[in-house]
Amino acid sequence: MPTGLPTPVSLPTLQLELSLKPGVEEVDTLAPESAKLETPAKRLCYKISVHLDYAEHSVEVTETIEFPNISSDTISALVLVVEPERLTENFELSQLTWGDVDGEQIEDYQIGDGLLQIPLNVPLAPGGKVTLILAYTFTLPERAGPFGYTERQAVFNNWYPFVPPYKDGEGWMVNPPGRVGEHLVYQTADFTVEFSLNDDGLVLAGPAVPEVSDGSYTYVLEAARGFAWAVSPVYEILTSEIDGIPVFAYVFPEHRLAGQAALDTAVQSLALFQSLFGPYPYRSLSVVEIDFADGLEADGLFFLGNPFFEQYDGTPQNFINILTPHETSHQWWYGLVGSDQAAEPWLDEALATYCEFLFFEYNYPEQVDWWWESRVDRHVLLWEMDGTIYDYNDFSIYINSVYLKGAKFLHTLRQEMGLEKFIEALRAYAERGQYRLMTGEDFFAVVAEYSPVDLNPLIEEYFPNS
Repeated sequence: MPTGLPTPVSLPTLQLELSLKPGVEEVDTLAPESAKLETPAKRLCYKISVHLDYAEHSVEVTETIEFPNISSDTISALVLVVEPERLTENFELSQLTWGDVDGEQIEDYQIGDGLLQIPLNVPLAPGGKVTLILAYTFTLPERAGPFGYTERQAVFNNWYPFVPPYKDGEGWMVNPPGRVGEHLVYQTADFTVEFSLNDDGLVLAGPAVPEVSDGSYTYVLEAARGFAWAVSPVYEILTSEIDGIPVFAYVFPEHRLAGQAALDTAVQSLALFQSLFGPYPYRSLSVVEIDFADGLEADGLFFLGNPFFEQYDGTPQNFINILTPHETSHQWWYGLVGSDQAAEPWLDEALATYCEFLFFEYNYPEQVDWWWESRVDRHVLLWEMDGTIYDYNDFSIYINSVYLKGAKFLHTLRQEMGLEKFIEALRAYAERGQYRLMTGEDFFAVVAEYSPVDLNPLIEEYFPNS
C-alpha cells in the first residue's frame, strides 16, 4: 500500500453548482471551445438510419452529418475516420453527396487506411456549416470484442464514419492505431440513430431509452463523444434507477446474479461520482455484457467482458466491483471531459482507475487494503506513466504504467493537497472540461489552483518526459 494511506473516511459531498445542460444562446465563432460546444446549433450532428441483418451480421446504413466549422481556420477539406473500412474487408460506400437541395454527388474523394478525405469546392469559413450524406454497408468480423460478432451477439463500437476534432492552426486530430490503448479522438456531437431489425427476437442494448414505433427503435443521445451499441437474441435486461436516471444491465441468462451485482454497483458508482464530480451528463446508463476479456467505455453505456461475470463470487473482492466503477467514471473522464487518448492516455485512465479506489473507500472501506494490494502493489511499476500509446509495446506494461502508476500518482497528489482540495480540484476540472478536449497541462493548472502546496516536485517526479 502507498505510504501514508489515510484511514478510510466518508468522502465529502461538495455543494458546487455545475450545469451540464446545453445552452440555447448563439455564440461567437471565436468564443472559448466549451461555450461553442454547449450550443446545439453549433454542435456536430449525426442522423443515422440502420437496417440490421442479424443472421448475416451486416448493416445497411444511411448517415447524415451536419458539420459546423467552430474553429478559427478556413477548412479546405473534410476528413472522416472510417474504422469499418480499416477493420473489415467489405466496407462499401455506395453514396456520398452534399446534403443541399441539389444533392451533388461527390466524386473527388479518397478512402483508405480508415480515412475518408473529401476536398471542399468552396472552403468552409469559420462559422459555416456543411451537410454530408453517406450510404454504406459492411459485415462485422467474426471475433469477440467491441467490434465483431460471436454466436450470441453482435457488438458495434466505432462503427460509423465520424468527423474527428479539428485543432486551430494544426488540422484534424487523427492518430494511427497503436499496439495498445485507444488511438481515436472525438469531438462532442448529437446523435439520432434509428434501427430497423429483421428479427423480432433481438434485444438492442443502447446508450439511451429508445422510442419504439412499428418495429423501429430511435435513440437520441446528446452531447456525446460517440454512439456504441450491441444486440443479442439472449440478453436479459435488469433495471434500476438513481436520482431519476434509469440504469440497465444487459446480461446473458446464466449471469443474472452477477448482472444484478453489476447493476447495483453502477447505481452506487453514479451516486458517488455525481456527489464528487457533478451531475451525470447523460439521460441513462447501460451496462452491457459482451464476449470479451476486458471493459470498454462509451457514452451512456459501457461494455464489460463475460469472464468477469463468470468469476463473480458474491463478495466485494471481484472484478465486477473493480471495473464497473472504473467504466462508470469514464462517463466523466472520457465522455464529458475528452482528451487525446493516444497522446496522453493517463489523463482519463489514471483518473478512472483511481475512481475504483474512491468507490471502495466510500462503499467498502474495509476492502481498501485489498484493492491496493491486488490492483496496484503486486504489479511492477518501473516504467513512466507519461508516455503515448506508441511508447508501450506490451499490454501489461501499458496497464501497469498508465493505469496503476497513474493511480498511485493521483493518490500521492491527494495526500499533498488534502482530500477536500483534491476533490474540489477534480470537480473544477470536470466543470471546466465539459464538452472540451483537455490536456495534462490543463489538469495540472486546475490542481495548482486548489493545492495549498507546491506540486511541481511531485509532477516532475511522475512526469519526467513532460
